[in-house]
Amino acid sequence: MVNKIKEVSDRARSILTGLSLIDPHTHLGSSLSSLDILATLYLMVNAFDEDPLKRDYIILSKGHAAPALYAILSELGVINKSELMMINEPWSPLQGHPETKLPTVPVSTGSLAQGLSTAVGLARGLLAKGASGNVFVVVGDGELDEGQAWEALMDAAEARLSNLYVIIDYNGVQLDGPVRGVKAALVDMLKALGFAVIECDGHDPGELIDALIQAHGVNGPKAIIARTIRGRGVSEIEGTSRQRILDDGGEPGFGSMRDAVGKALLEAGERYRDLYVITADVGGSTRAIWFKEKYPDRYIDVGIAEQHMIGVASGLAIAGLRPVAIAFSMFVMRAWEQVRNTVARMNLNVKIIGTHAGLSDYADGASHQVLEDLSLMRTLPNMTVVVPADPNEAGKAILALMEHQGPAYVRIGRDYGPRITGDGEFRIGRATVLRDGDDVAIVGSGPVLWDALMAAEELGKLGVSAMVINLSTLKPIDADTIIKAAKKTGALLTVEEHSTTGGVGSAVAEVVAQGYPVPIRMIGVNGFGRSGRSTRQLMEYMNLTHRRIVEEALRLVKGE
Repeated sequence: MVNKIKEVSDRARSILTGLSLIDPHTHLGSSLSSLDILATLYLMVNAFDEDPLKRDYIILSKGHAAPALYAILSELGVINKSELMMINEPWSPLQGHPETKLPTVPVSTGSLAQGLSTAVGLARGLLAKGASGNVFVVVGDGELDEGQAWEALMDAAEARLSNLYVIIDYNGVQLDGPVRGVKAALVDMLKALGFAVIECDGHDPGELIDALIQAHGVNGPKAIIARTIRGRGVSEIEGTSRQRILDDGGEPGFGSMRDAVGKALLEAGERYRDLYVITADVGGSTRAIWFKEKYPDRYIDVGIAEQHMIGVASGLAIAGLRPVAIAFSMFVMRAWEQVRNTVARMNLNVKIIGTHAGLSDYADGASHQVLEDLSLMRTLPNMTVVVPADPNEAGKAILALMEHQGPAYVRIGRDYGPRITGDGEFRIGRATVLRDGDDVAIVGSGPVLWDALMAAEELGKLGVSAMVINLSTLKPIDADTIIKAAKKTGALLTVEEHSTTGGVGSAVAEVVAQGYPVPIRMIGVNGFGRSGRSTRQLMEYMNLTHRRIVEEALRLVKGE
């Protein structure tokens, strides 16, 4: 069996390297770290039994290693090899993080530590039903920064779940560098909770098999610490925090929203000596790392711990400093309760920058694409909500908010940033008319306004005069500009890279319903996102384009 596992792993490793050249967005480093662990599990445990009470369940809590899972399943005949070439395409079942539509995948994962909690619940459920199957959950060492991970581990220990196998892929590296120093005491920490801890070489199938056999003999909670090398087998990235052989190249022809954030924070750091930047292991991805390079004493990386990040920012604000908390928008939302009860409730001077919002984190798929954040944030008392249209406006907005007292949330994309705005001053709470018109007003926020402007041009050729409004501040909303547009055109069309529930469309509808009711249509994303090869591809796939805007505007004007 050891030789068989090695053969599968070697072929899968070759496949992974090839996939990373076809689509450079794949998480190669994380995948190569977990590859031998996953191969051993799939060849050693009963993951294919059709009886749900007899089968074993493999949960990939560190969902970034999805490409390794796909490569192994292709070697086992579960996935057609031709399907692998379609990885990260919107129509493919092989998304950036695993989804349950794929055979043998019991849990959709991607948000760190949530898979571990689900594994605990599944193990409890199987015991309650008298099932003979076990639950094997693969967890990253960086993932253990999340508080939820320790909630799950404590519960597993308390319940003495003998049917749960926690396998920790310990490669010593997370996104912004080495894992936190406290992880050196991981073995002692787990033992203190009551776990039997077994250590092994995570790239040696023989040792992994021995560890599984030893764990099987333990009557109680057990954790296997599999020591691995990130990027194992690819010299360019082996042992580093790099995920890819090739740079993903950004999105040619457009400005970068996150680059604009990095530059604005540098300028703000020069202006305000009390400015502190707090992030959650995404300094490189958000460009906050640029601030660290110039002002290291005012930069705090709390690790993969977004709820703690908000708490730290709150404490700094109470101390009279000027904190900016920055992380991916999706994962800022897992700290929404902290934002509500600490930041908003106390009206603290904390600025929250959520990057990679909307569909802009195209490769990672639904788990990373937040389409609900505006709805969540604008409902909070005291919270200012800003959605810049392009990199130019993003930089201005961040600098303007440095002078604003009180909580604020800024929604930023990744790299897709077509130029939309001009050289005018950014004013919080003021919408901007980008183009005047008489027949219909198109109101939107963010980079999708580029499509709105293209649609207005097309509508003009069809004899329809379309106004385009940049609603860059969603809260406080510029009701005067919206009402004026409603009175002038008699019809409003909203467009957003967000759910139509609770976002721009809802906010505009609230204004006109109370001030000057007119027909209104809303364009946005209904449901969850998908993986893609570019933001533009995803917008086309989601029908969030200038062609859709033209169609809906014509229906409005015709009274349909």
